[in-house]
Amino acid sequence: MFPLTSVWPEAIFFDCDGVLVDSESVTAGTLSAWAAARLGLSPSQARRFAERARGKPTQSLLTVFAVQRAAVESTELAELDRHIDQVVRREARIMNGARAVIANLPMPKAIVSNASRDWVVDIAKRVGGPGLFGANLFCASEVGRAKPYPDVYRYATDRLGATPGYCVAVEDSIAGVVAARRAGIPVIGFVARKEEAHVAERLLRAGAAAIAQGMPSLGEQIRKLSSHQMSSFRQSDNS
Repeated sequence: MFPLTSVWPEAIFFDCDGVLVDSESVTAGTLSAWAAARLGLSPSQARRFAERARGKPTQSLLTVFAVQRAAVESTELAELDRHIDQVVRREARIMNGARAVIANLPMPKAIVSNASRDWVVDIAKRVGGPGLFGANLFCASEVGRAKPYPDVYRYATDRLGATPGYCVAVEDSIAGVVAARRAGIPVIGFVARKEEAHVAERLLRAGAAAIAQGMPSLGEQIRKLSSHQMSSFRQSDNS
């Protein structure tokens, strides 16, 4: 039953890398260069390799055939992860418009990420200071399995006392979309620029309900999805 006095969404969950901070292009470039040099992939193959790895923990690459064929070990991937982290911290920038858009959202907000806590805390401060997200910083490594498993989203909704279907997740990766949908949370797929139309298509196929192209369009996509969800709840309530 949907209480018509409720406000939807009850909470909004933001992924960190690729949504709040423009880091995915930096990560993809670094990972592509590694794949070409270490795995012997062509430039186009290396780019596809990096795209498939988007949003996933570096250690998950151990299951990829090209990585297994090259006899890459987990210690080497751990070193790669540290190198990517250093490059991202040096070169990544907060997503254009993030602070203004998020500050204007009246409902509780949280960061839900596969990233390390120190990175998430740093990004939360850079986006809007401690008051914007408060203590609502949830990292997969602290609560269970990483995305695409739903553990961190289930933990976040439980901590906020929110109903999953009344929340929204903003995700830029297939792993993130799948994790949120497995937790029962509607998703808005996020791409930073129009050149990422191919990424948007993949997010929709993975289960995103809509696509926001850049932060300025996020508020409008939330309003549209809110209207659609409330209409669906009312129809269900009357049936």
